[in-house]
Amino acid sequence: MENDAREFGLFIDGIRLERNMSREDLCDEIMSLSQYKRYLRGDTSIPNGKLVLIAERLRFSINDIHFMFRKKHNDEYNTIIKIYNKIKSNEYNDAYEIAKNYIKSIFVSEYNQLFFDFCLITIQYRLKMVSDIHVLDLYSKLISYPDCANNESFNMVEIS
Repeated sequence: MENDAREFGLFIDGIRLERNMSREDLCDEIMSLSQYKRYLRGDTSIPNGKLVLIAERLRFSINDIHFMFRKKHNDEYNTIIKIYNKIKSNEYNDAYEIAKNYIKSIFVSEYNQLFFDFCLITIQYRLKMVSDIHVLDLYSKLISYPDCANNESFNMVEIS
């Protein structure tokens, strides 16, 4: 829940940035700036009443905001799957060509970011851009090894 709230809050903030709107202008008469920052950290979800006002200020409906969030998340994931499938097919140069367009992207989902980083490290290793020793260090940092051994469940990146 916390990650979902944070990801959605950051998505809203991304729209704000695209509209060249300050945080103060977005929050004016809707909420305090400190409350808005709590939403961005994922401390709490944005209540629908406030989300309706934010959406209107950004010139969208609440349905538009939710639709754009799901679409962006799905588009990101589908692109990463395309990269991953190229890796599985040993098409590392093709995978790198797709991936390099997303290296500086800000992903909606933390999982999408993790999955992308995993793919990028794999590509760089297979293309001999990083050494055997360095790739292990990169993977370890990516999954916070050995701390991840204490997790109750594991995601695909941690298992790999």
